[in-house]
Amino acid sequence: MASSLSDSFVFVDEGSKGDDKNKGQRRLTRQNTNGTSLHSSSKKDFDDSYFPDAKTSKTPTPIPTPTPTPQGSTILKRAATVTPPVAHSSRTGTGTDTASSSLSSYAHDWSKAATNGGLSLHGRHFVDGYGRVCLPRGVNLSGSCKSPLNENPATFWSRRREVTFVGRPFPLKDAHEHFARLRRWGLTFVRFLITWEAIEHKGPGQYDQAYLKYLQQILSILPEYGMLAMVSMHQDVWSRFSGGSGAPAWTLEAVGFDLEKLEVTGAAWLDGVRDKELKERGIWPTGYQKLAAATMSTCFWGGDTFTPELKIEGEPAQQYLQSRFLKCWQVVAEALGGLEAVVGFDPLRFTHLLSVLDTQRRFPIGFVRSRCRRRLATTIR
Repeated sequence: MASSLSDSFVFVDEGSKGDDKNKGQRRLTRQNTNGTSLHSSSKKDFDDSYFPDAKTSKTPTPIPTPTPTPQGSTILKRAATVTPPVAHSSRTGTGTDTASSSLSSYAHDWSKAATNGGLSLHGRHFVDGYGRVCLPRGVNLSGSCKSPLNENPATFWSRRREVTFVGRPFPLKDAHEHFARLRRWGLTFVRFLITWEAIEHKGPGQYDQAYLKYLQQILSILPEYGMLAMVSMHQDVWSRFSGGSGAPAWTLEAVGFDLEKLEVTGAAWLDGVRDKELKERGIWPTGYQKLAAATMSTCFWGGDTFTPELKIEGEPAQQYLQSRFLKCWQVVAEALGGLEAVVGFDPLRFTHLLSVLDTQRRFPIGFVRSRCRRRLATTIR
């Protein structure tokens, strides 16, 4: 289909045209501004894709009814524009990248004003206030969130509790520049990365309030650009101190590891997190099978079965780790859950369950993951 961004697309409800041929089967037709039909699908087809159980359920949940226009046709705008505020224009050191009032975008606008109250869940879909099924798309924001702003290889172990993630992924003063650019590129949905370490690096129950405030401030800017975010708790190879990112150092110390001996004994590969000039980065996933990360994943997901005698402050290891992790999530949800731009939380990204769980045949891997995820979801609610 040849079309420019300046084209305006609308969906026209042809059920009001009085065509006997289409009687009882309303059709949603996408048209160009000159009236040329570009796509057509029947309401029946729409329902089948909208409701996964449409063929088996006798009484599926009705689709929210869009507001009709005076002409009787349902006009659903596909291209809403948002003009970035003039006050937040910015200039980079190498050139100009300005959020100018004269620059508009044909990207989706997910603000409450443009979606008639915001998005809500309807079955497995996001639906706006007009009854439209919405498919947000965007980018990961961003890999820099995995490491602290003041990281220093020379003090990697000694200052592990004195790090700060305020300013990750970028300083607050630069947020408008980045969000304006993403909007111009048509990327109005972000998976916003956070880590357990960023929130609770000082010790169990000690939460970084400055970082939580930073998150609130930066995510509160998104609605100005018609953008949404899913907050994702990220991890790779359990922790920076076992060769990846995610959990704070004290979690490894709690189960008995001496952090400074993990690398020399081969229990972890740390070059990828300590040596920023390293050229060979592709081997970091091997850390999942090394002693440190493998032990932590086992204790967290299956400690009650595989390490029943390991106690931390009188608690079984699995209960100790999971309860602290869930409490951390509760703090995050209370801080960010009420923000307009935040549409959801990803409890733990790239979870890793050791093959030993499957080979032992005690219970299937999927059961362990689903049970813990249900517990996480219940806590966040």
